[in-house]
Amino acid sequence: MRANILLAVDRNGKSPMTVQEAALAFNTSATTVQKVRACYGERGLDATLSRKKRKAPPVAAKVTGDVEARIIALACTDPPKGYAKWTLRLLADRSVNRTGRLPNLFFIYRIDAAEQLYKAGVIKSILISGDENSLDGVNEVVCMKDSLVARGVDAKDIVLDGKGFRTLDTVVRAVKVYDIHSFVVISQRFHNERAIYLTEHLGPDVHDIYGYNAADATSSLSILTYIREYFARVKVFLDLLTDKEPSTYEKDKSDLK
Repeated sequence: MRANILLAVDRNGKSPMTVQEAALAFNTSATTVQKVRACYGERGLDATLSRKKRKAPPVAAKVTGDVEARIIALACTDPPKGYAKWTLRLLADRSVNRTGRLPNLFFIYRIDAAEQLYKAGVIKSILISGDENSLDGVNEVVCMKDSLVARGVDAKDIVLDGKGFRTLDTVVRAVKVYDIHSFVVISQRFHNERAIYLTEHLGPDVHDIYGYNAADATSSLSILTYIREYFARVKVFLDLLTDKEPSTYEKDKSDLK
């Protein structure tokens, strides 16, 4: 395009274009035309037609090579039913869905809520807790991180805990392993209530615990989760009565990289 602009505005040509005419002809701005012409006058033809090589990317990469590879692999598959092609939002929401599973609305809505708080500046960092082998052998917390990074959350602001096998493990490990004593629990309301109740029994060092309710899933499959919640609430009292401990106090190895 730069060569065409120079030829178009060449005053030695038969019908040189004005800056505005060249901008319209090559679908660019008048400022770009002026910069191309100025560069030719200051630095010559070769410099004008060749881009200056950058020593480093203008913006630091927000995803690692393995995350990028997974997103590319997903984008190369057929888009979900009802969509003509993959969009950035679809890729972010479906990056968890890499084993042929149906979309996990609880997952997607929690990611939505975390994104909202982060971009609003309410939270500065995110501890992602979950079962590292829950999604048919796929690391759940890594999937969550992939989705958040794809939505613009800085990977440096994310800490992973793949040992959060149960809600009890999640809240106890947040306090005793990751030394977090004040935080916002991001999940659906029924889960937030249970997590906050457990956290309040961890002692006086824990304070200012809040819940941010993600949207509730309303699909036919979600009823299984709500049924399971009744049993989970009964188990909360049993855990407190027996001083139940987390499965492990080991720190997530993925967080140590």
